Amino acid sequence: MSNIYQLMNTAQWALHAQQLGMSVTAHNIANLNTPGYSRQTLILESSTPMDWAPGQLGTGVRAVAVKRIYDQFLGLQLQEELSQQGRVEAERRLYEQLESIFSLSEEAGLSADLQAFWDAWEDLSNHPEGHAERVAVREAGLQLARRLQVMYDDLKQLQDQMDESVRIAVEKVNELTEQIAGLNERIFRAEAAGQDANDVRDQRDQRIRELAELLDVRSWEEDGKVTVLGPGGRLLVSGLDAWRLRTEVDESGRVRVLWEEGTGRSADITQEITSGTLGGTMEMRDRVVLGHLETLDSLARELIWQVNAIHCAASGTSPWPELSSTVAVPDYDPLSGSPPLMESSLPFASRITAGEIHIWVYDGDPPVPGGRIEVMVDASTTLQDVADQINSDPDNGGRLTATVYADGTLTLSAANGAGFSVARDDSHLLAALGMGGFFGGSGAGSIEVAQGVRTTTDRIAAGRVDEDGGLTGTAGSLAPGDNRAALAVAALRNAPVLEGASLAEVYAAQVGELGLEASSAYRAAEYQEMVVQEVEDQLSSVSGVSVDEEMIRLMEYQWAYEAAARLIQSSREMIQAVLDLVR
Repeated sequence: MSNIYQLMNTAQWALHAQQLGMSVTAHNIANLNTPGYSRQTLILESSTPMDWAPGQLGTGVRAVAVKRIYDQFLGLQLQEELSQQGRVEAERRLYEQLESIFSLSEEAGLSADLQAFWDAWEDLSNHPEGHAERVAVREAGLQLARRLQVMYDDLKQLQDQMDESVRIAVEKVNELTEQIAGLNERIFRAEAAGQDANDVRDQRDQRIRELAELLDVRSWEEDGKVTVLGPGGRLLVSGLDAWRLRTEVDESGRVRVLWEEGTGRSADITQEITSGTLGGTMEMRDRVVLGHLETLDSLARELIWQVNAIHCAASGTSPWPELSSTVAVPDYDPLSGSPPLMESSLPFASRITAGEIHIWVYDGDPPVPGGRIEVMVDASTTLQDVADQINSDPDNGGRLTATVYADGTLTLSAANGAGFSVARDDSHLLAALGMGGFFGGSGAGSIEVAQGVRTTTDRIAAGRVDEDGGLTGTAGSLAPGDNRAALAVAALRNAPVLEGASLAEVYAAQVGELGLEASSAYRAAEYQEMVVQEVEDQLSSVSGVSVDEEMIRLMEYQWAYEAAARLIQSSREMIQAVLDLVR
């Protein structure tokens, strides 16, 4: 009877083992599409045999453990490749947005607007007294200024979006590190109690992969607890503890990433983050987008200066009755580029040089030249010096009054029935002060067509004052058909005004560079996607769940279960036969 009971006990443990095997198989099938899940397998071994003559007698099977099938090396390799993928994917997305801002078409975008602007000035040079041509110049200027402003604003908005992406990514990093530390605790407690923590380990590995997509990390396990190092080798997770990141805005208005040491101190790690979504986003923000912003701003700034330098020393169809500077300058600051002035609000202070300003004053309508006022500018000249020279010039005769106001602006006002025009300004002071320019502003973000030009197209300066009387026979006269200023502005189309290149060439180079960088980023993203897929496939071949294999195992466990059940049935029949004999 004892041997029969032993047979039944062996069959019972066999039933239990096969039942566990079917449960593990069912768990694998259920998690077929679970991200980060690693296949599990039931480890079986024969139970301790009994001593029995003439030798030992087996006692059946025991379920020892549920093992997680996982390749640690491939897991670490996937972690590294995900960091690189996070970076190149961020760069790819941002280059797509940059290409939408910079139109690469010849028929649209800033390139076309620049050409239309120069074309309008060429048309005006052919018919300088024409009203339609002046309207075309004004409208082309308005369109060009709008285009530059929109592009500048779009780039600034893109920077702001990237800053917000950095903030969101940092919050996600903190969330993941807290979760990893919590999972460390769960794994440690479970395994210390002799339990398998396979599913929790999968969850932890998945969190580390998500963390790697955000920034560069390294990790290793010791005593069931994983340690995670972030950029610069700084601790993010150690055992049950997590270190936090935070963001702050620097002097330039950009978001920086700081690592909190846990002692009330923080370290700026922005430059140490080179991989992941964070690394790619900040690299694009601080190098690529900022570089395009600066190039666009330089282009607009040079456009403003070059056109205004001509326009402020030229004349429209009639004299000015009044003209005011559009930027304020402290009266005590010398105008010609001294250090105190460079800290003031005059954007083009460095362009001012020593030179002369010639202003002609007129009487009546039509205007009759009444004399020439000469202003000398040197390194020590202040705004009040300029006003004093104008007011005290013997040819002024009270026709023109120069006033420096408390806000640091200069206004020139003609007496009733009089007017004035600027014939010469080789000091470029008036252009720097924004007096009589075609454009206002100092860069892509502030460029606009000057108020005087917007109000009346007669203020568009196509000609120059006939200082020596060579054109009109009368010194200081205005020639309605004079096109010298319009020709000079139109000639800027091909003039090497910025780093030895024309404005159109600078923009073409900028667009070309963007196209090459974007193409390289797209190829890098495609390549990295293939690398990640290859590593994932390799890891899946080891840890992934195959439905076919699991179904085969399920049938094997089922057959073994049925066989064990048949053993129990046979044991019961044997016991019943013995009982029948005893009766």
